Amino acid sequence: MRPLHLGLTLLLFFQAGSVVAQGTSRDAPPSGMMAFKQVEFDDVRAGYVTLEWNDILDEAEFESSYLVKDGEGTTYYRGHLPMAFISGLPDGEYRFDVWAVDSEGSILARGSGPAVVRVEHWSLTQAMSLFVIGLVVFLILVGVIVHGAVRGRSPKRFAGDVLR
Repeated sequence: MRPLHLGLTLLLFFQAGSVVAQGTSRDAPPSGMMAFKQVEFDDVRAGYVTLEWNDILDEAEFESSYLVKDGEGTTYYRGHLPMAFISGLPDGEYRFDVWAVDSEGSILARGSGPAVVRVEHWSLTQAMSLFVIGLVVFLILVGVIVHGAVRGRSPKRFAGDVLR
């Protein structure tokens, strides 16, 4: 039973690895300036990230919104909340900027600097290794359930029973 415990412990160790990207953050920007709360995402393995910045739009200004664009001008987010969930990023480095714009598209404010996201997905070897470990654990679990079901169906004999 010890190898099973060791295997499950190793599986838990690998699963509890870095899920959330580590990065550097800034202190709050001066009033009226807009800046990302975290400016570097170095170890994004899953291809998605949540960008957050300080809210400078008044709640009464429903016409105003935020824009998040990359260096090529592609818009990834347009909305009223001071955060954007960006997914589907392939391997590479991305620089995102944030703007506050009014209903006509005029820029009200611009972020003080870009958020840099470096995406490097899990290698195929790592992914397949974890898949095989999961498959083995699943098959062991199914085997234990089947073994228990088969043993539970056989008649139980007690020391005082006599066969006739």
